[in-house]
Amino acid sequence: MKSVVFFLLLFCYINQSFGQSASALCASNKQQQLHKKPVANAKSMASMNDYDINYVKLDIAMDPYSTAISGNALIKAKVLANALSLFVFELTSVLNVDSVLINNQNLPFTVVGNTREVSIPTSIPHTANFTAQIFYHGNSGTGGGTSLGAGINSTFSPSWGNAVSYTMSESYGAYLWWPCKQSLHDKIDSSDVWVTVPDSCKAGSNGLLQQVTLLPGNKARFEWKNSNPIDYYLISVAVAKYIDYSIYAHPIGTNDSVLIQNYVYDNPNTLPFFKANIDQTAQILEYFTTVFGPYPFMNEKYGHCMAPLGGGMEHQTMTSIGSFGSVAVIAHELAHQWFGDHVTCGTWRDIWNNEGFAAYSEYLYENHFNGAAAALQQMNTVHSSVLSSPAGSVYVDDTTNENRIFNTRLTYDKGSAIIHSLRYVMNDDSIFFLTLNNYKNQYAYSVAVGMDIKALAENTSGLNLTDFFNQWYFGEGFPTLGGSFNQNGNQVALI
Repeated sequence: MKSVVFFLLLFCYINQSFGQSASALCASNKQQQLHKKPVANAKSMASMNDYDINYVKLDIAMDPYSTAISGNALIKAKVLANALSLFVFELTSVLNVDSVLINNQNLPFTVVGNTREVSIPTSIPHTANFTAQIFYHGNSGTGGGTSLGAGINSTFSPSWGNAVSYTMSESYGAYLWWPCKQSLHDKIDSSDVWVTVPDSCKAGSNGLLQQVTLLPGNKARFEWKNSNPIDYYLISVAVAKYIDYSIYAHPIGTNDSVLIQNYVYDNPNTLPFFKANIDQTAQILEYFTTVFGPYPFMNEKYGHCMAPLGGGMEHQTMTSIGSFGSVAVIAHELAHQWFGDHVTCGTWRDIWNNEGFAAYSEYLYENHFNGAAAALQQMNTVHSSVLSSPAGSVYVDDTTNENRIFNTRLTYDKGSAIIHSLRYVMNDDSIFFLTLNNYKNQYAYSVAVGMDIKALAENTSGLNLTDFFNQWYFGEGFPTLGGSFNQNGNQVALI
């Protein structure tokens, strides 16, 4: 009887996934109702702009059955202000800070909403480097947050029954589980994430796994190192009883291979069920390198951690993914490594820079792997979604509302459609894909906004795209065309 129930749940889950587009699945995972960005006071915000983060190391403990977390965050930074006398960071007031060390000096702090403020007795001078180490603990699941599902989530897979704890930070949820500065423009130059878990589990994160250190009390510490710039919301952890199913991609034009490391539920049915689709990841990565340029994280990896969520979340080099049932979802999240991770939107108003291009990559995937008819069907579905309402622009008008930021119709579908339109306005695929490569190269490991793409497209193509962007990026609605004519024999005249 248990096996019957299991396969009924699995059947329902997979059919639910297949009933939505990849973009809709990804959007539904990110957009949440009636939750707003936490607004720090002006003083706190200004103080966080007084320093630039160079490095973060998280040394934390988690398990798959709880949203509890404990450990410390080590931050290495450089002073941007004339002098730094106040160090401010974001962390939900639900989590307890045990101590804060600035340059190894234990200093008192005050709680101001969801920030902590540390007065520094002797100001740190302009351009000087300093360290801040924050020891903290608590249960992140009791604090709510900017969006349902942000912070640490601990739940069971509805299809496979595996217990998982995993983090979600986009767009404003990193402060719910680690002490941070939530600024898109301050990419962290490199990071380490060390996660201590029960030794029956694995912990997946960004970059490359350096080693697994066995500890007393049946614990194991997974030590991950990321050597590339990373935005605050792309740092992640997922903990469960996983197996490691690793394969390799072999991009054209290089002798190097790319590790594709998949943490799949340790369930005898899971990997056999999804193996064929997981294996396609290597082929998609190889194809995307031919149109987007080299994989940005060749020196590390690409990978997936399974977690009970809709669609996926493009955590840098280690996507969190609910299911491998949709290869289009795999393609969408992989494309984010170029558009969203390698180059990140400079503001949440310009989330199109991330999601529009990842959504359009679904069309490219369909056309290359499944043929023109499948690609046409995919784009017709996109157009039907866009045409279902005239309201709203791709450019986000309310960045405090994640429903608006991750609106399926506007950010994903219309974002994808205007890229398709831009391709045909250029009327030259070599120019179109050169534009994408120029964008990637100019803003490599940094951030950009929609107008940066416009400028690059104009410089590369020689076109004036002001009207195009005013209409399709900033504008709302769509044209409704009509006409009248008279026919006299074989002669047709417009009225």
